[in-house]
Amino acid sequence: DGIRDVAVTGVQTCALPIFNGLDVTDEGFDVGGSIRDVVIELTTKPTHVDGHVHDSRGVPQAGVGVIVFADDARKWTLAQNRRVMSTKTDKDGAFSLSALPSGSYFIATVPQLIDGEWASPDNLESLRRFATAFTLGDGEQKTLTLIVR
Repeated sequence: DGIRDVAVTGVQTCALPIFNGLDVTDEGFDVGGSIRDVVIELTTKPTHVDGHVHDSRGVPQAGVGVIVFADDARKWTLAQNRRVMSTKTDKDGAFSLSALPSGSYFIATVPQLIDGEWASPDNLESLRRFATAFTLGDGEQKTLTLIVR
């Protein structure tokens, strides 16, 4: 009983916290009184999605917003959301995102990422129509090429 000391070495990512037998990765749980039956799985192999964005002629597109979001709309508004992420392409049109949970996703480009708007469910729903679908397994590294329309 009680807290056990655990030595963790190397780069670790929380893969799966379980409380009372339930995955609480995104919903979290209230801490009150004594806590029992908590398991936290760590991984040294987080998922990674990278790639390039270019136009129809193959010209790299710098500064373009890239949005990755779960294919399940119920996961767009979770309190601890790791299933909706964004980044901008660099000067060579490259992008990179890490530590998405395994699952099915969409990825889309937008001219700009506007704070408070890009991750809204209405925006994600409109992006879904022209987004590219992909899946990501545990620890998988995926490279995608996106074309700006």
